[in-house]
Amino acid sequence: AYRRPENIPLLTHLALATPSIREVVISHNDPSIPLPLAPHPRVRVVRRDGPYGPIGRYSVALDARTDRFLSVDDDLFLHPEQLERLAEDARGDATAPHGFYGQLFDGRRFRYNRGRSDGRVDVLNRAYAFTGEHLDRYYALLDLLGLSEPERRRLTMDDVVLAFCGAERPRVHDLGPHVDCPTEHDPGIAIFRRRGEHARRAALYARLEGLVTRRRGGPDALPIRDPRSPRRLPLWRVLSP
Repeated sequence: AYRRPENIPLLTHLALATPSIREVVISHNDPSIPLPLAPHPRVRVVRRDGPYGPIGRYSVALDARTDRFLSVDDDLFLHPEQLERLAEDARGDATAPHGFYGQLFDGRRFRYNRGRSDGRVDVLNRAYAFTGEHLDRYYALLDLLGLSEPERRRLTMDDVVLAFCGAERPRVHDLGPHVDCPTEHDPGIAIFRRRGEHARRAALYARLEGLVTRRRGGPDALPIRDPRSPRRLPLWRVLSP
């Protein structure tokens, strides 16, 4: 939960309704803000003592009793059928992390958003299915990058590292339309809207390219075809059974 605690009940409900998900773990970044969430035997809340970025999903995964992980940003709502499809796709191919949306890198910056198609991307965004082996590789790469100290790891505010944890580039799948939280692009909340964030991500990706060799895998995912913002799709069109 990164500054969007009001989204957690619905996100939790969607996850609990997904057949492959046995446990839901929530990384709560601000204990001063209560989560509007009723206790549940399959839900575990990890309360942080300060703000964590995306690395929070990997740190809680280290304590999980499983080798398969599915993580969703707190501004994205996927139907249980979509979450199950993503879990199945990841189980069928462990050579790379899987998702539904990503970007291509042109050598200088990320500039091509790809989604609503099946293919490869250079980096995933927003939803991530990965294995325990990918998780081990993630932390090995943090050490290689000189990010061994806990405080420096806590401030690692990106999922770029995960893109280099497989033998091949990440894969995305066409899961159909989805619903975004209206705050997805809010500059006061969204990490990627911070000043200098795009340049920092590009520099991190370029550095990892010099350290890690990956196979390119299959063809690139296609550009997004639907011109409408998913934020404007009625909630019932995506979340109703």
